[in-house]
Order: sequence, then structure tokens, then C-alpha cells
Amino acid sequence: MKPSKHPKCINVVLLRVYLPQHKSLWRNRAIKLPPMGSNLATVKHLAIDCSNDGKVLENFDLLPALEYIGMHFRGVIDIVIGNLCDMQGKTIKLVRRNQFEINSNPSLRSIRIGGIECMYIPNTSPNKLKLLCLSLEAWDLCTQGKLGGELSLADLTPVSTEQFAAIISREAIEDARARSCVVCMCSLEDLKNTSPAPEICMLDHPEHRVCSSCLDRLFSTIDTTSGRVRCPVCRNELNHTFIKHKIQRNAQGAFELSLDTSSGSLPILSFPKKSLNKTPTQPEE
Repeated sequence: MKPSKHPKCINVVLLRVYLPQHKSLWRNRAIKLPPMGSNLATVKHLAIDCSNDGKVLENFDLLPALEYIGMHFRGVIDIVIGNLCDMQGKTIKLVRRNQFEINSNPSLRSIRIGGIECMYIPNTSPNKLKLLCLSLEAWDLCTQGKLGGELSLADLTPVSTEQFAAIISREAIEDARARSCVVCMCSLEDLKNTSPAPEICMLDHPEHRVCSSCLDRLFSTIDTTSGRVRCPVCRNELNHTFIKHKIQRNAQGAFELSLDTSSGSLPILSFPKKSLNKTPTQPEE
């Protein structure tokens, strides 16, 4: 919708925006979305097609595009901007290193940019992957079936039922000392000789465990089809955003469960940045 004297509003279920296809329009220039003035659009599913004759589009101006969406679109459930084949260079780096939220669309459930899911999900959301990580000392006791006794006074409410059963069990975890990490296959003794000392992290199942070094590498890779990380054991998709709870000995000498506030803490970029108080009078339908 072109800017007009009288603001208008359109209502559609799916809106797909195609960017210019002519090389002369995008070479060495930032790609921008068409102006909308004071117009609004109520859209459930918004897709921005960044493909350009098979060429890699590196000049897409992403942050102004998200501001544009925040200012002019309402009722959006999901946003898809390009795919991994379209976006590389500075755009894909920006997506991998940040999370995004659009406050003008509380109905929003997904922001997928360049094939990567990058919408900010609060820690209270049930959609976040809940990781349980144990210090090597705690893991040593867990493999012997002795950790439960050390946690008798700890609040274990945040852990899943399966994780709870694994850490309080009085039975040793089979093969856990010889193969503490299913990726690097290191034994507990190998990990104890590693500096800095890693942790053992349980993924979607207590037996699907990796050391924290392999966890970092795992979450640095994104599946090109789904935009998500896959469990190295069962290949199930894991949410790229996660909450990490840690079991370790505290300053008083007792084992406790605590929330690692540094985990999954990518910067959050919020849109729109402009005040919505200046929104024009109710647009025409």
C-alpha cells in the first residue's frame, strides 16, 4: 500500500512480499521494503522473499525491516524472511548473534530469518529447552547412584520427571563413567583432566548427554532444513533457546540446583523502537 492522505488498513491471512529481482536495483545497495506511510496491515502469516535469481542477497537491511513490520503490521503469528540459501554475510551473522521481539504483535509465535528461528522466548515459556548440567563432582556421584542423598534438601522442582529420576536414583548409571559424553566419547577421568573443567549436560533425555564443550559446538550449528539443532543421539529437533539449570557444590559445601543466568543469553533486540503513541487516527478499511 502506497502512502496516502487517508490511512488505510488491509486484512489478509497470508502476505508474501517479493523484493526487487533486478540486479541493478540491489547491487551494492541496501534492500529496503516499500514505504507504507501511515497505513496498517492485519496479517496472520508474513513472508518476505529475498531470493534474487539464485544470487546470494547480502545487502538486505534487516533491522529497518523489523522496525517496518513493528510499525505497520498487526496480528502477526509468524514471520519468515528468506532462507539459508538467500542470506549470508553480515545478515546471517546478525541473526545468529541476536534474538528479536516485536512488541506490537503479542500474538507472534515465530520469527524465522534465513532459516533460523530467532524469536526471543522468555525463560518462563514452556517452549524453551530445559537443560540440566552437572559439575564433574556431581556427575561422579550421579554415576555411582549417590547424588540423590546429597540433594535431599535441594529444591529440584525445575527439573523434568526423567531428569529427577536419573539424579536421585540409588543405582549407578550404566556405562556413564566410561562414556560421559555421547559426542566426544570422553570418559569421566578424561574430562577431569580437561581445563577448564567441563560440565555434563542432559538434553531431551538423561541418556542423551554431552559435555559442555560439545554442547557449545552443537548449538553453534543450525540444521539447514529446520533452522534448529538436532539431538546427537535421537536426532529430534531441539529448541535453539534454552534454560540451563546446574547442580554443583555451593560455597557452604552442599550440592544445590541453581539457574545459570549466563546461558542462552544472546542480546535481545526489540521493535518497534519508535513510539507507537504517534500512530495516526484509525485507518480506513
